[in-house]
Amino acid sequence: GGAAGVRPLTGSAAVVLRPALIEANDIQTFTGFTTKDSAGGRYLQFGQAGGYLQVPSADLTGVKAGTLQVCWSTAPFNASVQLRLGSPEGTLAGTADVDIKGNSNITIPVSSGRYKVQDLFVVYTLKGKEPQIGKPLLRSLRFVPQ
Repeated sequence: GGAAGVRPLTGSAAVVLRPALIEANDIQTFTGFTTKDSAGGRYLQFGQAGGYLQVPSADLTGVKAGTLQVCWSTAPFNASVQLRLGSPEGTLAGTADVDIKGNSNITIPVSSGRYKVQDLFVVYTLKGKEPQIGKPLLRSLRFVPQ
C-alpha cells in the first residue's frame, strides 16, 4: 500500500557467506607453491623460495586466527607466515614464526582491528641461510572464530 502516485520503497542487499574451511584444492591463485596429488587429494606444496596464496573476498571480522593444516614427514620447516590484506605486501593482519616437524597446524593470530571484504594473502618467507629440506604440504586453511 501507500499513497496514490507514490512509488513503493524498494531495496536489495547481497550477503556472501564464505566457508570457515578452505581446502587446498579450492585455492586457485598462488606463487611459490606447487600442486601435488597424494592419497586422492590435491595439496599445495611449499617451495624453497617463499611465496603466497590468495583467498579472494575474505573478511576477517570476528576471526581470531587462521590455521594452516600441513603435513610432511621430513626435515624441519622454519618460516615466517603472515596474513596480509589486499596484496602480498599489503597491511599485516597477523603473523606467526614456524619451527616445526611432521604433521602440524600453523596458527596465525589475527590482529584486532576493523576489517572489510577484500583479498587475503597468506605469505610465507623461509628463515635462516640454509636451504629448507622439508617441503610440507598444505591441506587446508581454517578461519577460527573469536
